[in-house]
Amino acid sequence: MGTGMEPKGIYEALQAKFGEETVFGFQPTEHKGHDPFFFVKPEQAESVARYLRDDPALACNYMECLSGVDYPDKNEIHVVVHAFSYKLKHRAVMKVALPRDNPRMKTFCSVWSAANWQERECWDLLGVVFEGHPDLRRIMLPEDWVGHPLRKDFKEQASYHGIPTTRPNPLDLIAPKLPDKPKPAAADKAAPAKKEGAAEAKPKAEAKPKAEAKPKAESPKAEAKPDEPKAEDKPDEPKTAEPKTEKSE
Repeated sequence: MGTGMEPKGIYEALQAKFGEETVFGFQPTEHKGHDPFFFVKPEQAESVARYLRDDPALACNYMECLSGVDYPDKNEIHVVVHAFSYKLKHRAVMKVALPRDNPRMKTFCSVWSAANWQERECWDLLGVVFEGHPDLRRIMLPEDWVGHPLRKDFKEQASYHGIPTTRPNPLDLIAPKLPDKPKPAAADKAAPAKKEGAAEAKPKAEAKPKAEAKPKAESPKAEAKPDEPKAEDKPDEPKTAEPKTEKSE
């Protein structure tokens, strides 16, 4: 297993081969997970990539990633290539700055076959044209899609062939499945009716017919008093008593 170069060593080897006008702008970084990088002139990017792959001291035989970044403030789109050497275990990151209004450069497909689909993605989402690509067409969006979504000034159309391009709130999709709003409104109207009915029931409760039944219960007692004429039969006793007094005489 070979020992690889540091990123700056790869940059210096390429600069020594192609010159400072073609390979320039090395940027080290101290942030974890961020790779140092350098810039390559667009017209020479394919030649630099081939040398990066074929030179035994570099041997970057694998393209890990090709991506694009939009910089509207600079009026540029940067194509970023991560190349890796399985043999030497080192990595090179080179960037190509292209004019935003017409981003064009040669394809890397003849250097790394992995560039095929990755360049198609960069064209689809950012509009970068890779000249000489064997099949440069959209890979994620339909062919008649208007614009490139990863451009920061991209404005999506309201619909595509009658299909809305914005996703509704999931709660809005669930709402129609719930009971219609008029139903609870009708229930609210029915509720006052019940209250009115309850209000009508209150007078009946105030009448308290059961409470009035108490006088009825008293009436039997009052009727019991008229039954006292049985006691009126007692005056008849004096009548019987009179003959007794006569007998005593």
